[in-house]
Amino acid sequence: MKRKLLRWGIALLALLVLITPGLFLLNHWMVSSAEGSIHVGTPNAQKTATPEVVAPISITTSYFTTMLPTGFTVRRQIETPSAVPFQLQLAANTGSKTDQQFSATIGTMPVGGLTSLGDYNVRVTDTSTYAAATLPGLPAGAIAFRTVSGPAGLAIFWPHGSHYAELGFSTEGGATPAALQATYAQVLSAWNWK
Repeated sequence: MKRKLLRWGIALLALLVLITPGLFLLNHWMVSSAEGSIHVGTPNAQKTATPEVVAPISITTSYFTTMLPTGFTVRRQIETPSAVPFQLQLAANTGSKTDQQFSATIGTMPVGGLTSLGDYNVRVTDTSTYAAATLPGLPAGAIAFRTVSGPAGLAIFWPHGSHYAELGFSTEGGATPAALQATYAQVLSAWNWK
């Protein structure tokens, strides 16, 4: 029995002598800093920048066509002809340097006309934020509002037969009212109802 215990003790001691240096080496390898470099993907010398499109953008929908100035990108264009109250929702914006947004909503004209629209009524009643605006080239029957507090913004409500367009020109603060009005002028000068 003593011999058996002695054999087991020697075997255990031999095992510890063999495993301990291996554990130290493994620990050293895991915590030491790496040297060299890691290469992922294609080398920098082969990368080429894709040129940004800088031409005006043509917008064509089932309800109208128009042009957006250079620098805009359409982010969403959803048409749902059978849906009520909105048949089209379009959103576009520029990069952060010019910071402009354009939106167009085409909807079914409510029985009560523009005054039955919630967005229209907010602009009529919230005089601390919105005021009626007189804009050059405003189409007959269209009503415009501008923001009087906060970032610049324009909203145009434009009746057209059994539909209406709500056009928004806005910024988070980077664009001036004059820049928004220039965008408005370009969009409306190219606007054609279908």
